[in-house]
Amino acid sequence: MRSRCILLALSGLTIGLLLVAGCGKVKQAREAAQAVRAGQEMARSGKTTVTDEKGNKVTIEASKAKEGEGSWSVTDKEGKTTTASVSSNVTESDVGLKFYPGAEVKSGSKVSTTGEKAGATATAMLLTKDPMDKVVKFYKNAYAKGNQVVETPESTLIMIEGGAGGGKMITITKDNASGGVMISLTSGSG
Repeated sequence: MRSRCILLALSGLTIGLLLVAGCGKVKQAREAAQAVRAGQEMARSGKTTVTDEKGNKVTIEASKAKEGEGSWSVTDKEGKTTTASVSSNVTESDVGLKFYPGAEVKSGSKVSTTGEKAGATATAMLLTKDPMDKVVKFYKNAYAKGNQVVETPESTLIMIEGGAGGGKMITITKDNASGGVMISLTSGSG
């Protein structure tokens, strides 16, 4: 579990560094060295802070992380902080879309940020052995009216527009590996 926390923390560190660095403007060598030092500190204490040459900070606290969860924060030199939290425990409520009855939740994630760039995304991947046409009918009956629907023989996509920069998407595809149907439910705001 500790290695998962460290991996999650380093992923957060990478994302945070990209936010802090303005998508890669900090020299790559400096980023690599900071990431190594941050990873070493994370392994020792469960927490690390990295500061770039502009005074922006990325703090990751993996010690508070549970299995599949974690958080990090980015503080600029003016003291404005954006905090992001990640969790793999996703519910219908998080995604804002119905889970297909009897489908197995294979994976999921939710990320939320606070601060000036507040927003949230959630994704759930479901698998069912039901026929594709039955799954498509379920989601079209629930969400197709007034929304965009794109269908091919192998997949169906339903795009649901939301207000204030948000929206939802349902992707239904045949899963050749399992012989079932994979359902991807995604929502975002902000």
